[in-house]
Amino acid sequence: MFTNKSNDSVRPTIGIIGGSGPEATIYFQFELLKAMKENLKPLKDQDYYPVLVDNDPSIPDRSLAVLKQQDEIVNLYINRIRKLESLGASIIIIACNTAHAFIKKIQKAINSYLINIIEEVVSNFVNTNKLIKKVGLLATMGTFSSKIYQHEFLKYGVVVEEISAESTLKVHQAIYGIKAGFVTDSDMKQDRERLYQVYKAFDEQQLDFFKIKSPTDLLTEILYEMHIKGINHVILGCTELPIALNNEIFQGQVLFNPATIIAKKTLYYCNLIENNNVPRKVI
Repeated sequence: MFTNKSNDSVRPTIGIIGGSGPEATIYFQFELLKAMKENLKPLKDQDYYPVLVDNDPSIPDRSLAVLKQQDEIVNLYINRIRKLESLGASIIIIACNTAHAFIKKIQKAINSYLINIIEEVVSNFVNTNKLIKKVGLLATMGTFSSKIYQHEFLKYGVVVEEISAESTLKVHQAIYGIKAGFVTDSDMKQDRERLYQVYKAFDEQQLDFFKIKSPTDLLTEILYEMHIKGINHVILGCTELPIALNNEIFQGQVLFNPATIIAKKTLYYCNLIENNNVPRKVI
């Protein structure tokens, strides 16, 4: 529980830049709410931190921006953050892992404190798993291509184990299937054609309509492949993934959910702000 507020402390307002996708943004809000209940021990509404949410899904595809090296998306994020700043937001979370390929450029143009999900998740993992020197990663093709997790883990001597191009494609398809509202077999059976169209956008040649699998089944296959290779600690490096993989332990593997980690870390930094003890603009 956070205490010891200074007499002249200013209560911070949290800003969430979401829409990537809409359901994942709401999922993160719930994680943040749970963290507030646990850490703030609220007695009334006013005991919670204020939260401003931009859940506008019109932001262009982050993976395409990475793969095609399109920096125009940076200004879109900057403008959205500035809008939240104008409403009082003092600490910002961009609820999209792939967008963090551009975070260094974004942070230079804003005034609020910006949490770096990649740095915080990797730091948390290393500090709580000091003996683990290799991890698995589930993420979009944009996140894999940018190597933001790989570079950050290497700072600590931890290797992100590579998976095949075919497996990377399956993970990407699964993520976009979740974005479209599909998780399990029951979802797929209700609207198989639409899920087929989602998958087909990334694999026009090899996709068989009658053999497509639900996002959960695709992810389960990839996790099993990782397990066979001895990869038993896996980062869920996309905000959609915990919607389908919502257990900490799965098939004997430990799944690390960045949303849970970042929700708790956000409150930690809010407490520092209240006590006028944040040394950096980017945290």
